[in-house]
Amino acid sequence: PFCELESAPGLYIAGIACRPAWRGKGIGTRLLEKTRRRAMSEDLPELSLIAFEENAASVRLYEREGFAIVARRAVPTHPLFQYGGDCVLMVAPL
Repeated sequence: PFCELESAPGLYIAGIACRPAWRGKGIGTRLLEKTRRRAMSEDLPELSLIAFEENAASVRLYEREGFAIVARRAVPTHPLFQYGGDCVLMVAPL
């Protein structure tokens, strides 16, 4: 279950999204920077999020921003899910 993909204490990022036309322009990086500043101002030790491993572009972004994969779970089949494979818990220390 996805509830097993948790990391605490820290700030959990529930989701980041950007319209396709705006991808690759640094928006995700800026959103992560703003989130990192907020977590640091609250003295939290880390950021965490769950990503679809098949979404290689997002996983690369998170890795560039200091996140590492610490756990994974299989993605259940669902018509609304764009990706299959595994979901990965990624954590970045602050």
